[in-house]
Amino acid sequence: MNTVPCYLYAITAADHPARTDSLVGVGDPPAELRVVQAGEVKAYISDVPEDLKARRRHLLAHQEVLNSLLGEGSVLPMQFGHIAPDESQIREVLAERSTDFVEQLQRIGDCVEFHVKASRAEVDVIRDVTQESDEIRQLRQRAQRPGASHEDQVALGEAVSRAIATRRAADGADLHQRLAPAAGDSRAAEAAAEESLAASYLVPVSGAEEFGRLVTTEQNRLGEGWDVRLFGPLPPYSFV
Repeated sequence: MNTVPCYLYAITAADHPARTDSLVGVGDPPAELRVVQAGEVKAYISDVPEDLKARRRHLLAHQEVLNSLLGEGSVLPMQFGHIAPDESQIREVLAERSTDFVEQLQRIGDCVEFHVKASRAEVDVIRDVTQESDEIRQLRQRAQRPGASHEDQVALGEAVSRAIATRRAADGADLHQRLAPAAGDSRAAEAAAEESLAASYLVPVSGAEEFGRLVTTEQNRLGEGWDVRLFGPLPPYSFV
């Protein structure tokens, strides 16, 4: 039995048809893949290469393995760099959690993940919130008068910041409501300060093109000043 550390790529059902001899793993030279099976599931693994780092060639190799597996059936993907102590512990976990893994595989089904990020030019957001807020207009008048205090400037800045955050959250919620019906599930991600939306969507493979068109439609609807970016299709990292 192999007792050295193992690099993990994914967990699939035991009857997943992908063959290890058609897959190339991480490392230089590429590691050979093998399978560890227990219960109703199996894990695709390889030896851990000595030079394992988040370099482009390793990241691409990891992604290519997942893409190949995903093309043959449902996959529970592992993030890059996931290492287990040895094959025996992998087999033990597979046996203990076989039912849970099968349920997750059934839940994600024949689906892929899309990640959507949306942001709007800050100048446009500031213009809108200052035009719409009586509080900001009053604070601006106070801050612009002769002899205005530092506290007046601070109060204006804080009011604008709050209004921007509120507007971005509302814009993001509206966009999410328009995208979510085309997905089987969704997960919010941590949005950057300038973003209105950062979310992942679990979409059936059969609906992937339609989802892409929907995102394009929303970009066109929102218009100039908006940047709506679509990433995917990806293995369903956010849903396992």
